[in-house]
Amino acid sequence: MPFLCIGQYRNTFSNDSYFFISAGADIRNAVYKGTVNERGFDGVFRFGVRKEELQVEAFYEIFNIINYKAFGANLSYVLRRDKKLTPLLGIELGMIQRPKHLYPSLAALSELDYHFGPFFIYIKGEIKVRPDINDKIKGSVYGGLGYKFK
Repeated sequence: MPFLCIGQYRNTFSNDSYFFISAGADIRNAVYKGTVNERGFDGVFRFGVRKEELQVEAFYEIFNIINYKAFGANLSYVLRRDKKLTPLLGIELGMIQRPKHLYPSLAALSELDYHFGPFFIYIKGEIKVRPDINDKIKGSVYGGLGYKFK
C-alpha cells in the first residue's frame, strides 16, 4: 500500500514580514509651533524591515527652520503582529547634526500603525534626550504614510 505524503510549505516571509519605506512629519511643529521655533515642516523619512515581532529601521529627519538634522536607527518590538492595528515599542539610537556639531541621542518610542493593503499610516510618539540643547528631554509626535513591499 503506497504512502501518501503531504508536505506543507512554510513561507517564513509571511504577511507580517516585509520591507517598508515611509515619510512623515512632526505634527506639533507642522500644525502649531515648537517650544523654540515657529510653525514649519519637520520631515522624517524611514526605511526598514519588519520580521514577525521585530522591526528595524533607519531614519533621516530634517527641520530647516532651526538647522536641525538627525539620523539613526530604531529597534522596535511589534506587540500585535499581522493585525491591521499594530502597536510597537522601541528605542532609538541616533545622531543630531547642528551647524559645526554632531551630538549622540537616545529616545524611547511608541508607535501605532494602521495597515490597509500595501500601505500603512502611523502615529509615533517619542521622548528624546537632546544633548544639543543641554540634555533636555523633549517629546515629539509624528504622523505619516508608509508603503510595504516584499
